[in-house]
Amino acid sequence: MTKVETLRGINHGISQRLGNLHIQTISQLLYHWPSRYEDFSTVQTIASCTVGETVTIAGQITKIHNRTSWKRRRLTITEAVISDDTGKIKATWFNQPYLAQNLHSGDAVYLSGKITENKYGRHFASPVYEKYKADPTHTARIVPRYATTAGVSQRQLRYFIKQALELHKTPDWLPNNVIAEQELLPLAEAIQKIHFPNSWDDVTVAKHRLSFDELLLAQLFVRSTTAALRQERAYAIPTAANQLKQFVQQLPWPLTNAQRLAAWDIMRDLTATRPMNRLLEGDVGAGKTVIAMLAMYNTVLAGYQAVLMAPTELLAEQHYNTMAGLLAHTTVNIGLMTGHKKITANQTALAADILIGTHALIQKNVVFHKLGLAIIDEQHRFGVAQRRQLKDQAKPTGYTPHLLSMTATPIPRSLALTLYGDLELSIVDEFPKGRKPIITRLVTTTSQRNQLYQFISERISVGEQIYIVTPTIGLTDDAVEDEQADDAAVTSVTNEYKKIVQLFPQARVGQLHGQMNSADKQSIMTAFRDGEIDIMIATTVIEVGVDVPNATVMVIESADSFGLAQLHQLRGRVGRSTLASYCYVCCADTTTAALARVQFFTSTNDGFTLADYDLQRRGPGAVYGEHQSGFLNQFKLATLADHQLLQQVKQVADDLFKNLKKYPTVQVRLTQFTNQIHLE
Repeated sequence: MTKVETLRGINHGISQRLGNLHIQTISQLLYHWPSRYEDFSTVQTIASCTVGETVTIAGQITKIHNRTSWKRRRLTITEAVISDDTGKIKATWFNQPYLAQNLHSGDAVYLSGKITENKYGRHFASPVYEKYKADPTHTARIVPRYATTAGVSQRQLRYFIKQALELHKTPDWLPNNVIAEQELLPLAEAIQKIHFPNSWDDVTVAKHRLSFDELLLAQLFVRSTTAALRQERAYAIPTAANQLKQFVQQLPWPLTNAQRLAAWDIMRDLTATRPMNRLLEGDVGAGKTVIAMLAMYNTVLAGYQAVLMAPTELLAEQHYNTMAGLLAHTTVNIGLMTGHKKITANQTALAADILIGTHALIQKNVVFHKLGLAIIDEQHRFGVAQRRQLKDQAKPTGYTPHLLSMTATPIPRSLALTLYGDLELSIVDEFPKGRKPIITRLVTTTSQRNQLYQFISERISVGEQIYIVTPTIGLTDDAVEDEQADDAAVTSVTNEYKKIVQLFPQARVGQLHGQMNSADKQSIMTAFRDGEIDIMIATTVIEVGVDVPNATVMVIESADSFGLAQLHQLRGRVGRSTLASYCYVCCADTTTAALARVQFFTSTNDGFTLADYDLQRRGPGAVYGEHQSGFLNQFKLATLADHQLLQQVKQVADDLFKNLKKYPTVQVRLTQFTNQIHLE
């Protein structure tokens, strides 16, 4: 794999920043697809430009200079005058003084951006610029825009990708007959066209080929892992029906019919010598933990160990406390193992009948003597590597543990079957009696927002707690360049924290985000759980967290930037008690499409309905979010809404897998894909 450092302009610092985007090699750079495009392809004359329009002009710089703002001394303004045969126009940039050194009077340039107007007339506000050339990169074409990171600009990414395309031709891994039969672009051509299309048709055909690849690799991976699983053996764990019945009768609440059916599915699977591979789906609060506990208790009664792995320390601790309480009258020894805590009978995994923990469970020194059942909570947050490691730790016995995955993010059946092959599915779609539905409201106007703040004040006054979630942590001044200014308007934790502290001076306000270390995150969430914080401002790190029954209001800022299933997960952080609970979704984007999605969210509390809606319209990335482990990191372009393409891919996958030895390039690509999945 050729490293990105071989490209011009990439020093050690930039290489490290690209690493934040998971870009270390030329191949990873080329597979960093555009997230959207801007159409700057039509070049207009200055005289024909209309205020409010996004346009491209070609002209000559007649004047350019820097000045300091008289309002803000730290703000440098670069001003230029550009002319063509039809007239002249002014362009302005902020805090980019280097432009006056890069651009000079007499330079022929393209400028692309929005035309605005003030008392001095029409002008360009922070336009994209480029010196005139026959094959422009940043203007006068359909221009790609990418997910980026602080210290790496859109211009730099385009420059690096264009170099990579010129220097490295990606070999095609698909057999020629498949390319011809499926009428696909050659891979190198598809990659070229998705990054630098000459037309919207180029974007369409490139996405088609690359989506085909994503779906095909996923299908081949599913077939290979399924074939391997069929060769493994598990302990046959009998069902202790009478003891389980007695245990259920002692629970403080009755099981729902959905819980009973799911538990029965699992018990039946456990009796087989083929390893169970089941996904347990259910909305937040639907009672999946009790089902998991029944499966683990049954496993222990048969003389085997059970383990449950959770994505956060707080969630692991919550599971431990819940199960320890419910199993207190039994002789079952429950252990807890996280990065900071280890509680077992003699401080070893071997001693625990049931062991609950985080990633700490998959350390090499943790060995299980007779592991019969492994349960992974919020399975999409763990990569295939973690699941395989858990299995390997039980391999000294020669047996593979039965695997139960759980998720509170509903996965439509079509997506589950595509991603996980012959995975069995149990759905808990019934809520315990007494659970009140969460009242969801849309906030788009200043008046509605004022009412929301008044409501927050009332809830705090009676001792209830509030979540406020934002999409971003917050950008530093030097992280925002002219081309990213539109993204900077998205609400952040740091900006929201400053605002809320001023609005509610008597409230105890905390903030939580992913860049904090584990100990600080643990401390903040513990303080919120214990009632020491009134308002928690956070990113989606609280999406999977501990139950805080006293939290009754969830406010989601810039809600239009989240997938509906993710919004539903966030909404599920409240409504954890008999108190009336509310979710307010605040929209920054009030366009018809954005509002339609969020309005649909307010219309239903059914997570499966929401997941299906997003899957059909936005693809699988929208169901889980774009930065999850496993398959979903690989699905950047493909959408399962394209049923015709999916059927084509399944047929091709069947044909290739039956004769895999005949296709060495397919074998190599599948191995690369598998290794990538295992690294996550």
